[in-house]
Amino acid sequence: MNDLKQLKWSDYIWLYGIPTLLNYVACQLAIPYLEANTSLPIEIIYFISVGGIALVPMFFGALYLTKNEINSGKWSDLLRRMKVKKLSKKDWDMDNFYFYLSLYYILSYCQGFNA
Repeated sequence: MNDLKQLKWSDYIWLYGIPTLLNYVACQLAIPYLEANTSLPIEIIYFISVGGIALVPMFFGALYLTKNEINSGKWSDLLRRMKVKKLSKKDWDMDNFYFYLSLYYILSYCQGFNA
């Protein structure tokens, strides 16, 4: 693998400052606005505002930076560089196990409130 270039302070501003500002805007402006003007639960409002304002741009920024780092725009190269692999049968089995275990505990916990 190639040696990594050291980042300048301006690079850190782009990598950490912009997402921090986007998250701040989402939490200070979007969440109170949506909470006042909609009847959605706060969890959904948080998901919409922070996900849409901060996390989606961060995802596309990561794709852009990876594309520029490897000098290729092919999905297979991007996925290989990001070390994204197909889930194995064992991964799916563990996923299903923990999903149903969590579901059991959540439903057991909620059942206690109905008694």
